[in-house]
Amino acid sequence: MSLPSPLANANIAALEQAIDLLGRINDAVYTHQDPRGTGSSIGRHLRHAIDHYERFFAGLDAGRINYESRNRDPQVEEVSGVACASLNGIRASLAALREADEQRHLEVVVEAGNEPTRPIAASTVRRELDFLLGHTVHHFALMAVTLRLQGVDPGREFGVAPSTLRYEQANPALTE
Repeated sequence: MSLPSPLANANIAALEQAIDLLGRINDAVYTHQDPRGTGSSIGRHLRHAIDHYERFFAGLDAGRINYESRNRDPQVEEVSGVACASLNGIRASLAALREADEQRHLEVVVEAGNEPTRPIAASTVRRELDFLLGHTVHHFALMAVTLRLQGVDPGREFGVAPSTLRYEQANPALTE
């Protein structure tokens, strides 16, 4: 029997934080752009993260991922219910990944540079799941700032890296 992918489960845990958050805010909060923070809305950051997961799954079967060719769907950015539906679909796709899948080799179109033909980097599903988790947590941290500027508490763990949470759990005196 093939075990679930640990990195997919870590990504699922992060996405479930966003699903929970969407159940606690309205679309006015979701679309508010505060120049005191990043200037981007919760919806824009979340749409950006969703786009990356969608590109990952779109390229998985072909073995080549191009994160730059994102959909940038304005509905995901402007309607929290649409974003929530996307997150649930991504969660289901992540849940289907197995530990053995993490070893699969992939090619990733490199985003850096201005060359008309983008170079290709070798990667694996494991490396890309790790990238997606870090990328998502980074955008969640920016979302947390935007939420706090609006007087909304996203929760202490929202936007905090799993490694930081593990460190704090092992060292409780740091969080007291």
